[in-house]
Amino acid sequence: MISRGRGVDVGQPSDREIRKMDGSYSRETEKPWDWWGGIVPRVVQRYIREDVAPCEVTKLDIISEQRLVVLPDALDNLPALESLHIWGCHNFIALPDSLNQLPVLTTLDVSNCSSFTTLPDSLGHLFSLRRLVIWECFAFTALPDSLNEISGLNNLTIYKCPEFTTFPSSLSGLSALAKIHIDTCPKLTTLPDSLGDLSALKELVLIGCPGIITLPDSLGDLSALRRLHIEKCHNFTALPDSLGELSALQKLQLLNCPKFATMPYSLRYLFAVKLIHVSVCFEFTGMLFDSLEDLSELETLSVFRCPNFPSPPGSL
Repeated sequence: MISRGRGVDVGQPSDREIRKMDGSYSRETEKPWDWWGGIVPRVVQRYIREDVAPCEVTKLDIISEQRLVVLPDALDNLPALESLHIWGCHNFIALPDSLNQLPVLTTLDVSNCSSFTTLPDSLGHLFSLRRLVIWECFAFTALPDSLNEISGLNNLTIYKCPEFTTFPSSLSGLSALAKIHIDTCPKLTTLPDSLGDLSALKELVLIGCPGIITLPDSLGDLSALRRLHIEKCHNFTALPDSLGELSALQKLQLLNCPKFATMPYSLRYLFAVKLIHVSVCFEFTGMLFDSLEDLSELETLSVFRCPNFPSPPGSL
């Protein structure tokens, strides 16, 4: 179990020690964390000691530290940091522009920080970033346009951010992004047309986004998409005709979308689909059953609590 952090009166290393080639601190330097402003964060890999050099830290977990408002600008003191998790810091409002001084950061997770509003433009210079999570940040509003510069980003999760409204207009630079999970973001009304530029996207999950009515036509350009999951999007009405161009799609799930009415004719071209699940879609009137005959890989067709859905022919 990781213990809670503590405030310490730390000293500043001498110029001679700062200039050491390996970045370490000598025994003469007892407290090398003064630049942090007296807040010693928790380190997941080990309990941090006052004599541990910041340059040795690869994983930081800052938990329920209510004195934390912003991170210090001197993040270049953490050149080896790979994972940064800030959780339950309700007075934390922002990451500094110096965020780009973390050259090997692969995971950035800001969770349950109710005052956190946005990410800096310097986010785009985190060229090693693979996973970005914003979780239960009730004041968070938008992803910066610079997100598009992180070509190695693999996983993007935005959960329970009721003020979140905006994706970057361009996503074409996210050539490695494989998973997007957006959950409980009621003010999000649209996904950008550039969604189709995500050539590596395998999974698109939208849950609890009542502002989303449909998906852009560029959906059909997602040649690697294997799973499309739409749930609790209460005003979602239709999938675009380009659905049939999703040549790799294996799972299509629409759950608790009461205004979703019908499948597009192009459904018949989903030759790789194995599962189609439609549940609690009260206006769903069905699909062209003869189109299902072309879906040779289809293993499961599940329609549940859709009162207007007609019974399929006996041959299906």
